[in-house]
Amino acid sequence: MKKQLDSISTAEETVFKKKLQKMLKFKGRGTELISLYLPEKVDRGSVMGQLTEETGQSSNIKSPSTRKNVQGALRKLSGFLKSIDFKIPPKGLVVFAGNVSEVEGKSDIKLFTMHPLRDLKTKLYWCDSSFHLAPLEEMIKPTDIYALLVLDKREATLAVLHGKKYDIVGHFTSAVAGKTRAGGQSAVRFEHLREEAAKDFFRRVSEKVNRLLVDYDKKLKGVILGGPGITKNDFLKQGTLDYRLKDKLLGILDISYTDESGIRELMQRSEEILKDTAVTRERQIVNRFLEKAVRDGLAAYGQEQVESALAMG
Repeated sequence: MKKQLDSISTAEETVFKKKLQKMLKFKGRGTELISLYLPEKVDRGSVMGQLTEETGQSSNIKSPSTRKNVQGALRKLSGFLKSIDFKIPPKGLVVFAGNVSEVEGKSDIKLFTMHPLRDLKTKLYWCDSSFHLAPLEEMIKPTDIYALLVLDKREATLAVLHGKKYDIVGHFTSAVAGKTRAGGQSAVRFEHLREEAAKDFFRRVSEKVNRLLVDYDKKLKGVILGGPGITKNDFLKQGTLDYRLKDKLLGILDISYTDESGIRELMQRSEEILKDTAVTRERQIVNRFLEKAVRDGLAAYGQEQVESALAMG
């Protein structure tokens, strides 16, 4: 479960875009530009083993100059990874190497690194006539973001929905005690302490939510709040949620849970509010497909049904 938001500042994004533009300009004279995408937890042995294997296979390249440049790039990559003791940053690392000389017949093997704006999920090795930048370009595409917050007096979970995915970016718990059965003044005093602890928890959650979300500025299209009973309304009254976030409040919904399952429940119940987001559009497409397959017979689902439909034309 992701606990921290990958907060991307304008300055970071600007530097990233400039580096990306620089990398786009490089063109190889053959398939001699290598791109290597490394997630944080990638296995060192598998990466170094692959580079060794690629070096061996490169001896089969017919063009002497391309063979020389590919082998030079592979040596650069291996040497660099050894020099940093294979310490990959939390979001991963992208390493490029290859002959960037603009003069035909001249070799100028350079190595470049880029730190991705978002977490890399899979390892990728790519050798081509240009550096493989599509995964990095995807990271700077404008994406509308929605914040989903579910809470009660004892737990709160914050998620950010972007495109088809959501990330859990905050999970908070309090020491607010459960309701007491005792009577008299003790019960009154206990309930007062319980309410004060809840108010303190709401303030603490508000401060953390403010810190996590305000940086999103214009990308944040809305906030949806959920939780059991009137707790969510108490949170808005007693917490210190930033006015800019309150202005973007799209809905307050009754939700049973306050952990990640509550986030999923909030997403489902917010379908009308989130109707223009990618995740809702995708779910609607699947639902329409299944409806037609079952009710109207206009679509086929399953290997036998698809083969039968194809045979019938």
